[in-house]
Amino acid sequence: PDVVGIDEAQFFDDAIVDAAETLANAGARVICAGLDQDYRAKPFGPMAALMSVAEYVTKLQAVCSRCGAAACRSQRLIGMEGQLFVGGAAAYEPRCRRCFVAGAVVVTTPPWVKVAATAVATAAPLAQVDFAPLVPPEVMSTWMVSLAA
Repeated sequence: PDVVGIDEAQFFDDAIVDAAETLANAGARVICAGLDQDYRAKPFGPMAALMSVAEYVTKLQAVCSRCGAAACRSQRLIGMEGQLFVGGAAAYEPRCRRCFVAGAVVVTTPPWVKVAATAVATAAPLAQVDFAPLVPPEVMSTWMVSLAA
């Protein structure tokens, strides 16, 4: 192939670095996109390693949701532990270095998170839980896709 695109590269394991190198060495242009930092402002998955072997790195920034400056961080807004928690606008917001607060900021625990946690704790199949009335529409599609994967 002439071009290979890899989106959400932060969710891959370290093997993605070797795969990208192999493809590039075979003549393909490899374009990887992903977050370079997690909600703690720590390196996210293989992104640092991918950036170190890349010929070109373009770092894009969002707009800080608090002050309007260039945002270089992802602020987690709900109290979920662990690096991997897929969520949309209800779970994260872009923040600049000045407005970023290290660690999770617990605003509230949305009802859909409580229901999901209860389902997991009781070993209830998530497919049998009706999340539609609980999950905000902007989160539902992202969240359901992540459950299906």
